[in-house]
Amino acid sequence: MDNEVFAYLLTFLFTVLLTDYLRRHALQAGLVDRPGARKRHVGAIPPVGGEAIFAGCLLSALAVGVSADAVLALFAIGGIVLLVGALDDYMSFSPLSRLAAQTAAATAMAVAGGGTIGHLDGLLHSGELISLGILAIPLTVIATVAVINAFNLIDGMDGLSGGLALVALLGLATMASLSGAADVVVLALILASGTAAFLALNIHSPWRWRASVFLGDSGSTFLGFALSWLIIQVSQDPATPMSPAVGLWFLMVPLFDATYVALRRMAQGRSPFVADRQHLHHFFLRAGLPVGYTLAILLALAVLGAAAGVTGAMLGLGDGALIGAFGLLFALYAAVMTRAWKRHPQLRRAVRRHRQCASIAPVIARARAVPGNDWLEESRP
Repeated sequence: MDNEVFAYLLTFLFTVLLTDYLRRHALQAGLVDRPGARKRHVGAIPPVGGEAIFAGCLLSALAVGVSADAVLALFAIGGIVLLVGALDDYMSFSPLSRLAAQTAAATAMAVAGGGTIGHLDGLLHSGELISLGILAIPLTVIATVAVINAFNLIDGMDGLSGGLALVALLGLATMASLSGAADVVVLALILASGTAAFLALNIHSPWRWRASVFLGDSGSTFLGFALSWLIIQVSQDPATPMSPAVGLWFLMVPLFDATYVALRRMAQGRSPFVADRQHLHHFFLRAGLPVGYTLAILLALAVLGAAAGVTGAMLGLGDGALIGAFGLLFALYAAVMTRAWKRHPQLRRAVRRHRQCASIAPVIARARAVPGNDWLEESRP
């Protein structure tokens, strides 16, 4: 136990130091993310958070003595995803090129990395496991690529993709602990520590008004891959209370966002791979909510999703019930967001009026406190 706590502290410290080291050298080399049509940040920011998380977590996993097979499967194949994402950060690959590379990595995981969705639980009334047979590898590849891209697509605001990954990792560590999967618990918490270290330099704070480093495509895609691998490891153990569908709830916010945005683009006659500013966080920001409020709302939704997944697993709900509930909730989400986007101008005006009233209220209160300003009492609603 002491060694594990040391590993988590080591991960956090080393990731912070490595992030700062990579950030300074990336600035000197000009390897930065610059503002553009879709990127509204201020100044040139190095997207090296993913590399720092990867290196810090790998070092800690080796130091604490996690199974060599587990480390190799996660970091060797995850390193491919990280490398492709890092190259994309600076060379801007086409969507199909990225998709091909991610598919190759997911296939390698399914074939040689010990990570395959081989069965589903609770789809039959008998409660027996259903073997997927020859469908196991294709389903695993599709699911993994979907999660990788969901985290990549939602990475459009400081702290969001990393924060969602942190919530999912903590949920996974909880389920792995209940299942007795010691290596997965340690790996999940190591990754959570590394992600938390990155967030310390990425989220806005009173002493830092903007991010000093970005996660980058390398980091968002690696975290998406790592979560896919960990979910498969826990859910495919017959002794675990976690079925594969529980993982959907840990990833609720990025999956809902990516699926809805893709469907909305296709309904508008556009390619689902063409980037835009129609994600969930864009909706809140364009409505006038501050970045901090938007981040808090989305992380709270993620926590609720993770809690629902853990509760479903504890109640023994099978994949059929969990997938059905997930699908119904997504249908409700899609209906609400479709209506919300149509009424977006009215919502923005309402938020602006509320913020104006909130900003002027202290001024009126101070004025009322001044002797001779009794006439202000008549202005109260």
